[in-house]
Amino acid sequence: MLKFMGAVRRLEHVSHDELVHVWEHVHAPHVVSLVKPERYRITFFDPPSDSADADSRPPDGMAELWFRDREHFETTIGRQAPPNIDADKFSTYAAIQPGCNLFVTEHLNVDGPTTRDTTKLVFFIKRRQGIERAHLDDYWLKVHVPNVVAAINNTPDAVCYSVDLVDLDDAERERAYDGVAQICINHPNATFADIQGYEPDGFGELVEPMLVCSGHEVRIVG
Repeated sequence: MLKFMGAVRRLEHVSHDELVHVWEHVHAPHVVSLVKPERYRITFFDPPSDSADADSRPPDGMAELWFRDREHFETTIGRQAPPNIDADKFSTYAAIQPGCNLFVTEHLNVDGPTTRDTTKLVFFIKRRQGIERAHLDDYWLKVHVPNVVAAINNTPDAVCYSVDLVDLDDAERERAYDGVAQICINHPNATFADIQGYEPDGFGELVEPMLVCSGHEVRIVG
């Protein structure tokens, strides 16, 4: 399967709550009808406490869609999308942030049951200047992932951990991020500090300061 991720930010005249309502109850059914994805999940992020301007606001949410293959993507929401792709007028509410339309390879490291009440932490990760992408991927999967998995397995409320690496074949243009990590914790207002037994492993020295968003996942399909 082909996995696509998009970080979505509301337009300036739209409130976060309005976007969440339209996305879940208008746009998501339209996507299901139009695309018929293999899986479709939305993560609604908690709105920031400060009133940042539109260009610097973090995303309001993230869409994850699984397609059968590249043709399935192209003929539904890609270059060969049908004319009614924007029949729900979602483009008047929000847009994918520049560079945050990502084809990824998913590494599901810990897979446990979640609900809409589960806190989901999403880490958007970009390598530091001078770090080769191949080195980042190798270190991430072979050193950092086992370290995080061990800590999650030591944390009773932590139930899920995945890493999505942006496909290198899709990197003719540099994307805003090289990968996305997701951790689910069955505890309200959870943070990474709630993960027990994590030992610093040098991963932070390879990447820029991470954009960390907290929210809740809605499983639309699958």
